[in-house]
Order: sequence, then structure tokens, then C-alpha cells
Amino acid sequence: MTSDERRDAVVLTVSDSAHQGAREDTAGDALSGVLARAGWTVTIRRTVPDEQDRIATALEEAAADGVALVVTTGGTGLSPRDVTPEATRSVADRPVPGLAERMRATGRTITPMADLSRAEVVVVGSTLVVNTPGSRKGAVESLEAVIDLLPHAAQLLRGATQQHPPGHGSEGVAHVPAEVESLDANAATHPHAHDHDHEHHGPPPGIMRWITTTNHKDLGTLYLCFSMLMFFIGGLMSLVIRAELFVPGLQFVDPEFFNQMTTMHALVMIFGGVMPAFVGLANWMVPMMVGCSDLALPRVNNWGFWILPFAFGLLLSTLFMDGGAPAGGWTMYPPLVLQTGDA
Repeated sequence: MTSDERRDAVVLTVSDSAHQGAREDTAGDALSGVLARAGWTVTIRRTVPDEQDRIATALEEAAADGVALVVTTGGTGLSPRDVTPEATRSVADRPVPGLAERMRATGRTITPMADLSRAEVVVVGSTLVVNTPGSRKGAVESLEAVIDLLPHAAQLLRGATQQHPPGHGSEGVAHVPAEVESLDANAATHPHAHDHDHEHHGPPPGIMRWITTTNHKDLGTLYLCFSMLMFFIGGLMSLVIRAELFVPGLQFVDPEFFNQMTTMHALVMIFGGVMPAFVGLANWMVPMMVGCSDLALPRVNNWGFWILPFAFGLLLSTLFMDGGAPAGGWTMYPPLVLQTGDA
């Protein structure tokens, strides 16, 4: 196969929940199947969150690799997190409005909701980028509407100058495979048949967003919030220390508890305040500074943060245990540690 005839494709799923592993990428699976049956080779499957810079970076990387086609799924609706069209336009060299309108026209024969799609088809370098909705059925219907034109479009983008192939533009919309037709027998009459699967977009609701997130900005925010909390707790301990030292003699606490406050203040401020603050700033800034979409091993990054509340919960709980908290002083040098016994 010559370079003009290459049919390599990338399927890019845009979804916070799929990126976090909270849901299966059924639309990406279906698109890969449609492309394979049409003679395309899907070389890369990738999932990114609903963030414009992450989507744009993924498209640019695919175009830089020289793939013929990128098909995205998700982020084409009207919700605040639907930013795939904006990301696509931001990296586009030329629009291909005819293909986008053909997808909408085909969807319009099934449901008027298709007109809410903001999907784009553009050229990035020599790569054709096709946006499709986030629902499995909507994504397949949109891709099938234009898939008969994609091979010729890819050849033209790679410099082929031959005339239109016989029958070009007269074959109509490609046949939707039986397994796709069976996805929803009532789709044509259901008002949400072309629904963009808004559960597919946006992070999980409520506290689960923060528990399961792998987004480097979210994790950076968690680190910074945890650091602020530890600074407040360490500050309260320092108030106890300063109140006791305000005048000579014993004022409020006994010597053992004073040593515990000094030691715990040091541990909380350094390991709970200062260090997590730097890690939070690094989570926020480093990927953007080096042009990466995220830190390496994002799931491990999530686990790394959630160890902190557990660890400091154990540390602070020693204040309420028999024997009390560590009381080795700010630096916990061995002579003082030995003098304070088990602590």
C-alpha cells in the first residue's frame, strides 16, 4: 500500500469518566469496529478528559505522527464541559463543513436532536479529524454517514490528484451494520435517540470526582487544600507553644504535652504543609510547562495523594492514645528522643 493509500486511524475518546476508568468506552469500541469493517487500521485508541488543551494536544500529536484519520467521540453537545469542537477548531488548518453537515443531515432523518450537535470535520496538516457524539449509537451513525468519503479525502490530503472515483457522491449514506441497528430498536421515535450521553461528559458528581480524579489540576488542588488544612492545624499547635512560652513557668500545659506540641508542630508543618504544597504546585504547573497532557501514571498520582489524609489521621490520632504523641522535639535528635522514653 502506497503512502497515498494508507488507511491508518486514531480513535480519540473525550470523556472525564472514561479517562478515570469509571465507565467503559463503548463508543470508542463501536467506532473502531466500524473503521475496521471499512478497511481502516486503528493504530491508537486514546482517552482524554473534557479539557480543551488536552484534546487539542492529542489531535496535534496524532497529526504529527502522520495518521490519515482521527475520529473523536464525545464533547460535541451543549453542556459546559463539551469543548471538543473548540479544541478541534483551535488546531485546524482548514474546515471541511460538507462532511459535518452530512453527518447532521443523516442524524436529522432519525431525530431533530441531531441539530444540537456541534461536531466539526477539519484538516490538521495532512490528517482528517472527524468529531462524533459521545453516545455509541450517535457516534456510529455519524461516522457511517461519511465513511464512504473518507478514503478519497485521505488520498487527496496526501497529494493524490486523480479524478473522483466512479460513483463518488452517488452511493449515498453507507449501510449501518445490523449490530448497530439493533442497539436501540425504538431510536427513531424516541426523543433522545441521538442523545449525546451527557453522563459521558463531566466528572463524576459530588465527592466521587475528587476521590477518583486522575486530572493533574484536580490533584494539585487537593494537595494545596490539604496543605492549607495542615498549616491551620500546625498553627493551632504553635499557639499552644507560644501561649506556654509567653511568661516563665508552667502556664497551661505540662512539660510532656508541650514536647508533644513541639514535635507534632514540626511534623505537621514540614510533612503536611510545606511538602504537599510544593507537590500541589508541581502537579498544576509541570505538565503545562513541558507541554504534556498529564503526569505519568495518573492513577498512582491519585493514590499518592490519598495516602496523605490516612497517614496524618494516624499521626494526629496519637494525641488521644495512651502515652501521647511523639515528643522528641522539633528536630527529634537522638539524645532528646532517648530522654523522653517511649515517645
